[in-house]
Amino acid sequence: MKNEIWKDIEGFIGYQISNKGRVQSFTKYREGIILKVKIDNHKGRPKAMVTLTDIKNDKKITKSIATLVYKHFIDKNINTSTNIIEYKDKDYMNCSAENLYAISRADFFNQKEHLANMNNIQRYEYDGKEYFLSEIAKLKNINKVTLKGRLKRGLNIKEAAERSTEKRKILKYQGKNYFLSDIVNLKNIKKTTLKARLRYGWTTEESIEIPTERSAKILNVALYEYQDKLMTLNQISKKYNINKDTLYQRIKKSGWSIEDAIEIPVAKYNYKK
Repeated sequence: MKNEIWKDIEGFIGYQISNKGRVQSFTKYREGIILKVKIDNHKGRPKAMVTLTDIKNDKKITKSIATLVYKHFIDKNINTSTNIIEYKDKDYMNCSAENLYAISRADFFNQKEHLANMNNIQRYEYDGKEYFLSEIAKLKNINKVTLKGRLKRGLNIKEAAERSTEKRKILKYQGKNYFLSDIVNLKNIKKTTLKARLRYGWTTEESIEIPTERSAKILNVALYEYQDKLMTLNQISKKYNINKDTLYQRIKKSGWSIEDAIEIPVAKYNYKK
């Protein structure tokens, strides 16, 4: 290739990179072979990549060809954590040195957003001015997807932008904090049932753990009313620290009332040896 210059790749014995974006290896053949290019489409940004072997550590490492060219022929001190290497002709396969330039990550993403706005045909009138949807989202500090969803549900742009976000209710259950929706999924309980129980003054545990009468019938779970609350034997046992078998014997076998079964203490016996 005309005017092609080769340099040894730093940190990799037996490899060279050219100013035209080609990589050759001398690790197996004395005359060298041009390595195949791989395409990495990470995050929608295609890159020409090449796999090199670190002979010292016996490791295969994949490198960006554009980065290798830039570091060996333009600026070896470029910080790729804060900068992105771009292509003047927008062809990611053209990794020749004259086609590459560096742009800060901040400038790159601002530029990307600007281009997206330029391609976005729809503009919205808000407070007497015209804005793109992304500009309104940034102005009102609201997620763009949320804004779009509100517009789809029939809200106008003013309503969509200014509607306050409802604070999600947090419940403390078994020593952990949960959102209402998390509890619904975790315990397989209807959200309307849970909200109604909490509204009527039930504790979080009662609201979550006491099955509805319909569920109780399906599961064949008996409910007992004590102090104006419906509970299962298992819940009564835990709440009042009474053996579940004792409760069962008193209610089912001996016919005690729920009040007697709970309130009469268990007799203690001293057995003689």
